[in-house]
Amino acid sequence: MDEHNRKVQVIAAAIEEFSRRKQPFRLYHGSTGRTNTIRLDPKKIIDTSRLNNVLFIDKDARIAISEPNVDMETLLNAALKENLVPLVVTELSSLTVGGGFAGMAGECSSFKFGPFNATCSEIEIVTGDGEIRICSESEDQHPELFHGAAGSCGTIGVITLIKVRLMPAKPYVQLTLYHADSAAEVHRKTLEAMTDSDTTDYLETVLLSANESLLMIGHLINAPKDKSVSIFKCWQPSDGWFYHEIKRLSADLTKESRTGKSSTRSIIMPLVDYLFRHDRGAFWGGDLCLDYFFLPNNRVVRRLFDSCLRSGPMYHGLHRSGLAQKYIIQDLVFASSRVVGFLKDFDAEWKMYPISFCPLVKGARVGLNPTQGMVDDASRTREVVWNVGTYGMRKFPKLSVEEENRKLVELVRHHNGVKWTYCESWMTEEEFRQDYDLAQLEDLRVKYDSTWLPALYDKVKTDAAAIEKTFTQYWGFWNIRPLAGAYGGISAIIGRDYLLERESFWKRLFRHAAFQSSKTHTK
Repeated sequence: MDEHNRKVQVIAAAIEEFSRRKQPFRLYHGSTGRTNTIRLDPKKIIDTSRLNNVLFIDKDARIAISEPNVDMETLLNAALKENLVPLVVTELSSLTVGGGFAGMAGECSSFKFGPFNATCSEIEIVTGDGEIRICSESEDQHPELFHGAAGSCGTIGVITLIKVRLMPAKPYVQLTLYHADSAAEVHRKTLEAMTDSDTTDYLETVLLSANESLLMIGHLINAPKDKSVSIFKCWQPSDGWFYHEIKRLSADLTKESRTGKSSTRSIIMPLVDYLFRHDRGAFWGGDLCLDYFFLPNNRVVRRLFDSCLRSGPMYHGLHRSGLAQKYIIQDLVFASSRVVGFLKDFDAEWKMYPISFCPLVKGARVGLNPTQGMVDDASRTREVVWNVGTYGMRKFPKLSVEEENRKLVELVRHHNGVKWTYCESWMTEEEFRQDYDLAQLEDLRVKYDSTWLPALYDKVKTDAAAIEKTFTQYWGFWNIRPLAGAYGGISAIIGRDYLLERESFWKRLFRHAAFQSSKTHTK
């Protein structure tokens, strides 16, 4: 802990200096799970990229003490050494503990435990006044700050340590797949499955088309009992992709359902493979990537480019290339009574499949206390909340990326839903305040002298200037397929930073020439 405390003292001192000057800063983690374009001024950042260690696994208390920049793969491996596993694990291994907390990540066990932040028992945070505070649900440890920090995106302070709850692990997950003919049917079946949360460990739904959906129910097991059930692996380069496997199984189930049969399919997966099942290929983003590069989508190509087709490099390439503007990548939140209506309207206008469809435990707090939509109109009680993930090519070529995203937001609002704040956001500040109740956050910013930090809207809005710079810096380069993607892929392979602002090649060349000229005149 001594080394950790030294790093935190350095961060606290930097925040005090920024506070003295009332100079807003941004956090630099070295990578990001956000999908909107970000460019950071190196002179106006707090660098937390070195807060990347799991400090201790308390086996008896079932707690992992982790710094925020630890990725999920590292956290999981540390927990598994003690035969434990986090209650909620993000399905993309490159996402971090701090990102899961700040982004309030909802995953396949969230129907039972809530979003990732709900499984954290304590945080250490350096607030805007430079003070280091320990926060938890205990009345004497700033409980309002503990809950308010989730989803605040660094607008109150810098989180420097997180305690994550763990549970006993088992080597395998047995996954049972059920077919449904519509969004309404799979929604009903999923709600029924949630009532058996004492025995069910994982729950996930994927909509493959308007009339083909899969409900997948997972149970932790020590060893396969039925030798006829195959073991499917998807973590190593030679393995298949999970998305391709469930598509194959779903096709079989769909054929059987059309003949009047009601059957299921079961597969057994090693625990790590299951928890990170969407990492290779980044859900179905890998298919879009191979199509963009005109590459055949076969086992040889996927293995050859495996290191580029995992979530971390794909996030890197997406940001570095500017190709995020070619796709719709949004996570949306709806109350249970409104989500099916949204899916029907989304199908009518967008027809964008597959769709990730994930329930959160009833009463889960999402976003920043959305001003609408999370309470049942009849009973006035909090409903089961659903995350809807829409990841695909833009569908309206005549619209700008801003216009298409705003069109989607209008549909989301029509069904009393909201967007997660880590996705592209083209809302005005007035619209943002209509969707989110910021009163609690703003009270905390005042209480902990953090009002000089960037406001939440300023941190989550899409940076139009950064996008403009990305697209115009090299003239028409970004419009030539697949050059922009190749540039992003090479940047990911060599590990070039993609968040910090850099001078263009021509500006650096001009500055160097001017410097050499001044030296000549001096002589």
